[in-house]
Amino acid sequence: MNRYLTGLTAALALTVAGTGAANAAAGWTRDPMPLPAGMTHGLPAGVSCQAAGICMAVGTGRRNALVWHWNGKAWALRHSPVPAGAQSTGFSAVSCPSALECLAVGGQATASAPDGVPLAERWDGSRWHAQSTPNPAGTFLSALDAVSCDSPNSCTAVGTADGSGEQTLAEHWDGTNWTIQPIPTPPNPLQLTFDGVSCPSAARCLAVGYTGSRPFAESWNGSTWTLQSVPVPVGGTNGELRGVSCPSVTGCIAVGSYVNSASRAVPLAEHWNGSAWTPRSVPLPADSARGGALTAISCAPTVTCTAVGTFSRTSVTAQALAEVWNGTTWSLRQTVTPVSHKIFLSVSCTAARTCAAVGDDTTDGGARRLALPLAEHE
Repeated sequence: MNRYLTGLTAALALTVAGTGAANAAAGWTRDPMPLPAGMTHGLPAGVSCQAAGICMAVGTGRRNALVWHWNGKAWALRHSPVPAGAQSTGFSAVSCPSALECLAVGGQATASAPDGVPLAERWDGSRWHAQSTPNPAGTFLSALDAVSCDSPNSCTAVGTADGSGEQTLAEHWDGTNWTIQPIPTPPNPLQLTFDGVSCPSAARCLAVGYTGSRPFAESWNGSTWTLQSVPVPVGGTNGELRGVSCPSVTGCIAVGSYVNSASRAVPLAEHWNGSAWTPRSVPLPADSARGGALTAISCAPTVTCTAVGTFSRTSVTAQALAEVWNGTTWSLRQTVTPVSHKIFLSVSCTAARTCAAVGDDTTDGGARRLALPLAEHE
């Protein structure tokens, strides 16, 4: 699973006191997410909604993957099977092409592969089923970090693998089997992260990531993946892309962060018009003292898109961030009043301003931290 989740999974074994309740801000509402009996912490990392009252969220618990279902009023836990031989599991992302079909991906550790191999499970409308996923030959670590389904029988997942060196990974679900797709790896893939993908059709996908300090994208034309360079704004350096959404086959928006000319990390939005990437300005809250980043984006069938992430104030730790693209400009949207440490990791929108976002609400406790599920909807 991606580096953020890998590090946080280890931290989930620590316990401290829980957080208090938050007050709702205009437009967004806080939604409690339950944890299994006896479990004090867990992290939802991905969410996918088919309608305002139908969403699935996935993530990681103390040792194994967690799944939640939203029925329009409340989140409820769903059971997900632990594959035979798995010692621990974790989900990074989920995609639901219909109300009765979802695919979740992540990573699992086994006795023969303690560093991790890909994990995928399918929801058939009543229960989850573990699937067999191939592992790239010659690698000792691999995981799937993002998934996008253009239909119940066509899903593409991307992630990373490590053998003699780090490499990008793409796998496709055809309704029966998962297969590895040949995909180029960017030059000098140190600290490679590849955790965003969106497929508006079976013949069109865009995936994004970053290696070291440079963002990159890969496009799928139905038969071949092609590597694309992505510019950062003039004067900027060290760009990262974490999420992408394609409302059409020729229009996509990717989000992340970059370091601007003032040496400050700020949100980044890159717009794809079918032939070129163009960076656009994204605002930060006025009280953001240490910058911010966007981690995920979801575009409704219209031109409206919502991106989420985090920013930092002077007096507190990370706070959740939400921004809206109206087809012309990006603007800020206030989320629920913060409690302590909030990071949005995923968002899914079924219509303009009808979205669900999930992430991490963490209480600091000295040197220890407790990750608690965070969910809000607009």
